[in-house]
Amino acid sequence: MYDFMPEINRDRVTLDGDVYMANVFTSKNNCTVRYIGIETVEADTTVSYSIYFLDDDAKSPTDGYCVLTRDITFPYAGYHKIDLGRTLGQAKGNRYSIVAKAVRNGKSTVYFNHAETLEGFINYYPSRQARHADSGKDPNTFKPDMLYSKGVVNKGESFIGVGSADGTQWADWADVTADLKSLNAAQGMDLFTYDYFPIRSYPETEPITATNIVTEERESYTVGEEVKGLTVIGNNTDTDFGDDVTYELTVTIGASQTKITTSAAGLKAGENRTFAYSYTVTGADVMAGKIDSIMTVKRNGEAIAYDPVFGDILRFTVTASGAYLLGDADGDGAVTILDATAIQRHLADLPTAFCAAAADVDGEDGVTIIDANYLQRWLAGLPSNDEIGQVIR
Repeated sequence: MYDFMPEINRDRVTLDGDVYMANVFTSKNNCTVRYIGIETVEADTTVSYSIYFLDDDAKSPTDGYCVLTRDITFPYAGYHKIDLGRTLGQAKGNRYSIVAKAVRNGKSTVYFNHAETLEGFINYYPSRQARHADSGKDPNTFKPDMLYSKGVVNKGESFIGVGSADGTQWADWADVTADLKSLNAAQGMDLFTYDYFPIRSYPETEPITATNIVTEERESYTVGEEVKGLTVIGNNTDTDFGDDVTYELTVTIGASQTKITTSAAGLKAGENRTFAYSYTVTGADVMAGKIDSIMTVKRNGEAIAYDPVFGDILRFTVTASGAYLLGDADGDGAVTILDATAIQRHLADLPTAFCAAAADVDGEDGVTIIDANYLQRWLAGLPSNDEIGQVIR
């Protein structure tokens, strides 16, 4: 969030067309944003605001992905803190923008601070003292308000935009205010300073960051192949966690709901710990057509209501190809005597996990008791179908 100068000189410019204000923010830590703020100076003003996650090479406040757009009407002027209605996560170092258009009576207004500098105060001191004396007051009683300001507008952090048929044309507010100061100086009155637009962000640093990512990710997986992933737990605070603080990360993955658990205790300030895991794709995953990996987090054995900074990265879905392991009738990723049992249960119309393509080991007449016999012979090392146990694509 940005700090602003005192509000003694909140100026505004009103135009007939669409005019936008925007401030750009950089996340100092992994954080979440639930609230923003904006100031209006007239009653019954409608503010349309949008939030963008910016590209690494963004040149304007809209060079990125718009994650949220809302309209809100304020019956009174003043500073307004706005609940976004959802939590937006930002990783450390990422940039995001808040773009706002304030409309009243069909016209757009831009708000900004225009204040006197210390140089301006000193320059006008004698004239103020003279006006005090001219009013018939005792010159010794002259006590002016010691009000002067220093505005800050860094390049790339605040923008003004003008809408057109071809889109919004953006100008860096740092360049605009520099031009204003140059014009003032040309008129012999470079006595004013300018500040950011009155738009704030209220980021909240997450004490921890827990992430679940896939390494060596593929477009599709076949039976028997490995899904490789990483879980990462990080301490975002400036304080060491004691050895009595343990975070437990559990990944539940695949159709079998296999659970893989890792834990980390005594994380130091700023420390990240990484754990690798792998999962073997089964026939059941092929039948499901996807593989889900969902991570949960516990602190000292208690589940925490963790709002993930990275959103859906804590859950990934991959599409498995139409391959299967011949003979793996129950789809558990291996050919065992349980597959012969699965065929028998299927033929008896009893409940069972079942993959018909994998169960038809002789490739004739669909699934029959002969397929169960073939499996039993193969498992016993007797002559059978040599393709049993192989991945069929």
